[in-house]
Amino acid sequence: MLAPLTSRLIARYGGRPILASSGLGVAIGLFLMASSTSLPMFLLSWAVIGVGMALGLYEALFAALGSLYGEQAGTAITGVTLISGFATTPSWPAVALVIDYVGWCVAYGVLLVIAVAPLYLWVLARGVGPLAQSHSTGDENLSIDLRIYLLLKLIFALGAVIMTAMSVQLISLLQGQGYLLAAAIGLSALLGPSQVGSRVLQVFSRKRQASLPHPGMGSMALHA
Repeated sequence: MLAPLTSRLIARYGGRPILASSGLGVAIGLFLMASSTSLPMFLLSWAVIGVGMALGLYEALFAALGSLYGEQAGTAITGVTLISGFATTPSWPAVALVIDYVGWCVAYGVLLVIAVAPLYLWVLARGVGPLAQSHSTGDENLSIDLRIYLLLKLIFALGAVIMTAMSVQLISLLQGQGYLLAAAIGLSALLGPSQVGSRVLQVFSRKRQASLPHPGMGSMALHA
């Protein structure tokens, strides 16, 4: 629901302040969660985290990169996804090791405040970029096929819901199948290398994409 607002903010102010604020927003939500003593407080913390996620996950970052680099953004986006694909691989085992000593909410929140937000301010260029400037005028006559637009929204939403629900519950599902916690975490951590492997294939097949099946259709089929 916040995606349209996020895109408008990025188009107007650039991705730098929006993405930096996302790290602070998620950190605030995590600190609220760590201090939650009731269900309403817990749900409120998730709502705050959701706002921060809408301001700073892949979609917002890709929009910011597209605004800054235009047609050259593909290389930057591929580089980001190659690195971030490994996010769960070190973080889940690390959290499993320290969760008995440090609250994971606080640990992640501190990391966001001291690392993520400052890195965005340091790395991303100021301003909205040439793409947003070029689209700020003269786009009144741009026509979009509403049916295709709604269908794409539905496909992406269903795919994201299914993949997210599976990934966050995967450790519990594996434990329910009889795996020990360490084995369940190890298997779940393979999500990262699997994602990176698929993106490496995408990089090598970029010049032959015309002869390949539609990647979106392949993605949904593999999810199923």
